[in-house]
Amino acid sequence: MSEETVCAVLVTFNRKELLIECLESLKNQSRPLDAIYVIDNASTDGTINLLLKKKYINSIPPTDILEPYEAIYKGNKIPIHYIRMHKNIGGAGGFHEGLKRAYSAGYDWFWLMDDDGTPSPECLEKLLVNKQFFMAPIIINNKNHEKLSFPSYIFRNGKKLELITVDDAYKASEDKKTIPNFASPFNGTLISKVLVEKIGYPRKEFFIWGDESEYLKRSQLYGFNAVTFLDAHFFHPPNQIKIKSPLKGLIGHSYFADDLKLYCFYRNNYHIIRDYDGYISLLYVICTEIARRIILNDLKGLKIVLSAWSDSFLNKWGKERKFIK
Repeated sequence: MSEETVCAVLVTFNRKELLIECLESLKNQSRPLDAIYVIDNASTDGTINLLLKKKYINSIPPTDILEPYEAIYKGNKIPIHYIRMHKNIGGAGGFHEGLKRAYSAGYDWFWLMDDDGTPSPECLEKLLVNKQFFMAPIIINNKNHEKLSFPSYIFRNGKKLELITVDDAYKASEDKKTIPNFASPFNGTLISKVLVEKIGYPRKEFFIWGDESEYLKRSQLYGFNAVTFLDAHFFHPPNQIKIKSPLKGLIGHSYFADDLKLYCFYRNNYHIIRDYDGYISLLYVICTEIARRIILNDLKGLKIVLSAWSDSFLNKWGKERKFIK
């Protein structure tokens, strides 16, 4: 493994303090990285100045650009490839751009993450012990280390197992080390160049939300099953989607922070369900969601959801920008 090269692909937008925390955690890995690709989605919060102050870059790059700008800074012990995008292309576009550049540079492994996550010091080393094509750490709530950041569930022997706490994850693991066919992708996900050669890059047109789920399903379709390793820890804020149960718990309903996330979630999810689960599943989701929104008298939300589905059906991408303030 020592002869293989590993680079991190880190996507950021207007979260400069979190970005520095993430970069610090990458710099201090027990298994040093060979390079870090920082994809800056045209941040406007002073990200560039803070990177300069913290000596991750050594000069201010131009901001009046019409195409992506890349500069390599070797002042740190790890080369930093800083790519400033000419516009915000979302997390999906950022991972597409970063993975494409890193793959073209010839690295063997790609470690994918957003700016709001921080791997433990031995996270990369723990993952690299294993040599799977699609490897993931366990994603731990950075506010409460007993909980997972993204509550989920798996099916084992016909039973549905909820994964809410770290202890749940260990109980769901037969060998107490791994959870096969399970991952929370793009949160410290380590993938091989062999996988990228076969399945390509994330779908940049998704903009935000769903690109990681689609990439995981695409990997599985090609026979690359993800594995989560419980001794590799990645800390992340808790899930942003709030689940509430109106009408005395008779209806489960997801609440999104803003209309942009609502639109992108349903537009992208339409494609994922259609392409990987089929039209019967898609019809069920559509009918259920329409009924839920009508029962809750959420006409504004229903209008956005219907718009998202229509754009997805017609392959009209880029419409999310009408929700960007």
